[in-house]
Amino acid sequence: MSVAPLLSAAKEHIRAGQIAEARQLLHEAASLDEGNAEALLVLAAISPPDDSLLYARRALNFDPDNAVAQEAVRWAERRLEGDRLALEIPASPAVTRHAGARPVSPQRTLAAKPPPLVAAPLPATPSRTAPPATSAPLPAIPKTSRFSVLGLIG
Repeated sequence: MSVAPLLSAAKEHIRAGQIAEARQLLHEAASLDEGNAEALLVLAAISPPDDSLLYARRALNFDPDNAVAQEAVRWAERRLEGDRLALEIPASPAVTRHAGARPVSPQRTLAAKPPPLVAAPLPATPSRTAPPATSAPLPAIPKTSRFSVLGLIG
């Protein structure tokens, strides 16, 4: 089997939100042609950050002059760095406190309970009216995704 139909079918699955099926087809395409940068780059786009970087680097190793592969590596590195920053925990509560504030132990912060929520009473008469019915279609919302970031899937 050729790689082109596998790539085409994988992209259709991605557009339909069927990522697992797309991943299976892309792995099959990559096994048929190990140096197929497009299969590797689409895999990079649909994978978690750490795997994404591996696929992007592999594509770049097979084709060092590929501008999309170069951008994919930078993109995957930024994703991975963003995940790492999100997981970082300050070494000391003193690092995050404001000037003049007394230090608070992490245990005390975690044990503190927020105040209970109290709902405001509803007005006796509704002040809002329903929006007028209209048959005009809603404007399209532009799609921005990690797939379009690399320009691999339209």
